[in-house]
Amino acid sequence: HVLCGINAEYMGQSGEVTKDDSCFPGETIVTTRTGPKPMSELGIGEEILGLNHATGNPEFSAVRAWMHHDAKAEVPMLAVDTDAGVVVASPRHLLAVAGGVEAAYEFVDELVPERSSLVALNGSAVSVRGVSRTLGRGLYAPLTWSSNFYVGEAEKGILAHSYARLRNPRRYEAALHFVLSAVETVVPSLHDLDDADEEYMHPFARVAMPVFGPVFL
Repeated sequence: HVLCGINAEYMGQSGEVTKDDSCFPGETIVTTRTGPKPMSELGIGEEILGLNHATGNPEFSAVRAWMHHDAKAEVPMLAVDTDAGVVVASPRHLLAVAGGVEAAYEFVDELVPERSSLVALNGSAVSVRGVSRTLGRGLYAPLTWSSNFYVGEAEKGILAHSYARLRNPRRYEAALHFVLSAVETVVPSLHDLDDADEEYMHPFARVAMPVFGPVFL
């Protein structure tokens, strides 16, 4: 619930995650130090471009962990058509919106065509022209140290948060990183990804969803 945009109707009675959960598809482009790269080819420790909210400037930030990583999944997602291109994500993933409260994020399924505007890499407001259903291939949710990253190529990139299903996500960034750092001291292999092709969900996400999921809706 917290980090991967998992809809309540896609969870079993026991809180078990099913194949219908979703994040970003594997073809989603992010910007690395060496140029654009599909999210499916990213590795832990690799730096991708995000936003330093303290300075207001774009900044590279390392992928700390995968909250979800499944190369073979095919799930329903939403395609957001903007002036800068199309962004595909889960319905409850969070994209940065322009105007109103500073550094605000909204769920993809709450964006309103011709009214909502997203935050682009060059700092401009990008209008949402439409939102439609599509099929996403692969499930990817990278957690960066900045807790955000741009999706899309070059200056057309749109700012997205590492979390989903969590309204006002910036309130919880420091707490999550603190908890992960504490657990890492006991379990250094916490973020290890054994097989990039197998369905993987971070241990923290597996524990947090059935316990804290309703709190974050």
